[in-house]
Amino acid sequence: MPFRPLTAIVALLLSLPVNADNPISVTIYGDEAYPPYSFVEAGEFKGIYVDYLRKLSQRVQGYRINIKPIPWKRGLAMLKTGEAFALFPPYQFADRDYIHPYSLPLNKESIVITCSSTVMTHPRREFQSDFSDVTLGINGGYLLSESLQAAIKLKQIHIDEARGNEINIRKLAAGRIGCYVNDRLSIHYALSKLKADPRADATIKELKLIDTVEIASQTAYIAYSAVTNLPYKADFIDKLNTAIRESEKQNELKALIDTYTR
Repeated sequence: MPFRPLTAIVALLLSLPVNADNPISVTIYGDEAYPPYSFVEAGEFKGIYVDYLRKLSQRVQGYRINIKPIPWKRGLAMLKTGEAFALFPPYQFADRDYIHPYSLPLNKESIVITCSSTVMTHPRREFQSDFSDVTLGINGGYLLSESLQAAIKLKQIHIDEARGNEINIRKLAAGRIGCYVNDRLSIHYALSKLKADPRADATIKELKLIDTVEIASQTAYIAYSAVTNLPYKADFIDKLNTAIRESEKQNELKALIDTYTR
């Protein structure tokens, strides 16, 4: 029998078809502070996208999918280095060249500027001219729209970053920011949860938010690190995309959205 170097043997084994009886463990990280899509509550990682991925994982044969929460900026940094294989739910932007490929679309999100009623002393209909006098809160590491990024670079608006929805809503209640830019559903879900908390103070209970303009409609994906070249990468992505297609036919994501928002 001819001698084969150890590296060649390992490569051969990794190239063999995935065995359902001995599944490959794959970790997908998700934003830990993006309710109702993905968030940690009482030590449990939950949310629309988290539950959706768990459903999808049941259709992906040969893999054991682990879904773990992570701070958003750290997750993006891990994609850049290849420390993370996959992360959800980023939008697709050209300057994120460290991501390749993206999954099939998961969901369409509506990015709006929502303001505290206290700063609605005049109509705010046009971005960015009607928002030059207020500070806009955003979640750190979020690229929400091309127009927003351009306005930030040109210093046409004032922004304040925070780690997650809850902190930004508390800043709205305290008057530290006037408006908050994020997905419409996510903003109002987070506010309703804070108001329902019996420990909520008067500033939260009395906070009134008004949606002004939609600055973008963005699609959420699972992003894969361009740095990783795992031998099963293409097979895994293909199988998960197939699971997404099958799930779409049964409207499973819509059912989960209804469950979290009714």
